Amino acid sequence: MITTSYKQRNNYPSNSGCCFTSTVCDKDFDLSFVIDGSGSIRQAGEGNFDLMKTFIKRVIDGFRIGYDNTHVGAVIYSSSIYVKRVFGFGAYFDKEAIFKAIDDIQYPYGGTYTGKALDLARTDLYTSSQDRDDKPNVCIVITDGKADDSVAVPAETLRLTRDAVIFAIGVGKNYDKNELEKMAGNPRNVYTADFNDLENVIEQIKLSACQGWFQLFTMVNIS
Repeated sequence: MITTSYKQRNNYPSNSGCCFTSTVCDKDFDLSFVIDGSGSIRQAGEGNFDLMKTFIKRVIDGFRIGYDNTHVGAVIYSSSIYVKRVFGFGAYFDKEAIFKAIDDIQYPYGGTYTGKALDLARTDLYTSSQDRDDKPNVCIVITDGKADDSVAVPAETLRLTRDAVIFAIGVGKNYDKNELEKMAGNPRNVYTADFNDLENVIEQIKLSACQGWFQLFTMVNIS
């Protein structure tokens, strides 16, 4: 179910840097973002990485953030030696702090080691100390191109061993649709958009992620 916005409830002005979206999911998650920082992003447009960060903040704004509500973690990646956790699920419990942490992410350039980034999300975000048993796991991958490593096994391992629903978002012109589907494991969880059109898929992704708990429930009961 989607409810009224955090901004509306707290009377933030429309140009406030705090909150953006018009609807808020009433389910809570351990929500992670796996963020492509490869060189091709800026090659396709100087402000594209900032557009991606704005998109991430707007998706987050569609969830209730708090100690007992949705927790957020993030991984940034590019080359094989630059795959790192930005912050874990236990770092921040309010939107303003999360938004600042995202704004502070530095653009790394380099390659596209999406498989390694998925592995890091599994081992460094969804850990026994941070991955809550009573909250569904949702991972949103944002990439603009084909990976330099294999994504199939890392994605499947994340889905199966952490009961995670993965949403794969291809931005720009050079994403690999087949690879996105391998990551998501379900074509319904794949979205594509140009950098300047990310705004148009925010509500779709937010609604789909909000329904991620139902996908997990369905998978558990089918198996």
